[in-house]
Amino acid sequence: MHNSKLVGMLRNLSAPELRRFDDFLGSPYFNKNLKLLAFFRALRALAPDFLPERCDRYELWSNAYPQEAGSDAEIAATMNALLKHLEHFLGQRRYEEDLILREIHKLEALGEGNMEKSFRMQLKRMHEHLDGIHAKNERYFMRRYQIAGIEVRQMHHIQARTYDANLQEMVDYLDDYYLITRLRLTCELINRQSILSGSYDTRLAGELMAYLRNYDHEKLPTMAAYYLVLRLLTGDSSAEDYPRLAALLIDNTASFSSEDARELFSYAQNYCIRQVKTGESDYLHKLFVLYRAALETGSLLENGVLSVGKYKNIASVGLQLQEYDWVERFIYAYRDKMPEDFQETGFAYSLADLLYHRGEYEAALKNLLKVEFTDVFYALGTRKMMLMIYFDQGATEAMLSLITSFKLFLKRNQLISEGNRKAYSNFVNLVHAIYRATETGADLARVQQQIARTQPLVDEAWLLEKAQRGYAGH
Repeated sequence: MHNSKLVGMLRNLSAPELRRFDDFLGSPYFNKNLKLLAFFRALRALAPDFLPERCDRYELWSNAYPQEAGSDAEIAATMNALLKHLEHFLGQRRYEEDLILREIHKLEALGEGNMEKSFRMQLKRMHEHLDGIHAKNERYFMRRYQIAGIEVRQMHHIQARTYDANLQEMVDYLDDYYLITRLRLTCELINRQSILSGSYDTRLAGELMAYLRNYDHEKLPTMAAYYLVLRLLTGDSSAEDYPRLAALLIDNTASFSSEDARELFSYAQNYCIRQVKTGESDYLHKLFVLYRAALETGSLLENGVLSVGKYKNIASVGLQLQEYDWVERFIYAYRDKMPEDFQETGFAYSLADLLYHRGEYEAALKNLLKVEFTDVFYALGTRKMMLMIYFDQGATEAMLSLITSFKLFLKRNQLISEGNRKAYSNFVNLVHAIYRATETGADLARVQQQIARTQPLVDEAWLLEKAQRGYAGH
């Protein structure tokens, strides 16, 4: 029973949610078989761990129904019935959280019940509510479309033979819903394709952008922002597109839902990162401005949580700009904002990065030993930082050994996108080139020229600095 679907789902509920499910089961409207409540309460007493030794089905049955002997079939039927009620509860809870959807269903019921006066009052309240919403995303237009559809059906129901503007509104709202949804999903397809191995069908991206060039999307910040993102992702963009996107996000944050703001900031940040990797170094400061703006508005947090990847990248960018004190405040202030399981790794890596930039190499290496490779980016970043430390320390044997293993890792790991694989491979090869040139007395100016014309590349500024000085262990 410990491994049953029922216990697994109950284990994921918080204490308040378990109490609400108790109320749900106790309501005759939702549950006619109130006998289930006793069995649930016997199970609830085992929360939150539901330890295997305590999840004996016969003992639970006995605790719930002391006067009855339960057969295997009865216990199985009770567990199955409780599971179905739990699934119903989870769906009901989500429905109750969606205020507009509930009000739409109320409006629909009033119309179908021939309660015209109440219908009109409810409709007025809903329009007033939606008029006050600033974040007009696809969910907003879907709700508008649904309401317009109900109005169209109501006009037909009462046989009103007049011009019905709701029909045109219904089509317009559907268009806006589709275009924003299609833009967002197309951006996601192209983005995933660029960072992970795999291929998606994005053949309609060109047609979508061509259509939107003549579409009045400027009045809708969400549509305008995703349109600009798509242009930047596909390379079909102008020099004004990124500044327009950044201004939209920084100056009009209230025009986006929290989900869209978080996603759009991420796209803008990733664009800056790609530009930096291709040698556009001025985008590093633009990226830092975006990060700080997103932190100030809370747009990087999801349910109060900052992803480990964002935490790492923000610290890294600040360090490259020599904002050491700001980064130190940031990594301590946001340490507890990361998911609990990744806080030690995320903090250890960024603290190591800070210590490295301050020249405290041994302390940096000690912190890198605490880093677990929770994703491919931490695996890449840790190896890169260790290689930089060994280079600066002149630890030749350790450096050459890491160069060999790093190259093998880049060759074999299938989760690394081709862009990242090439950027890190170029970095490793150029570190090796600086070492060889220094050891053999070759012209370091040639290595500097090689660095300048190599793309994509990570830490180009660091490489150029080392190429000017040569290998420390020489």
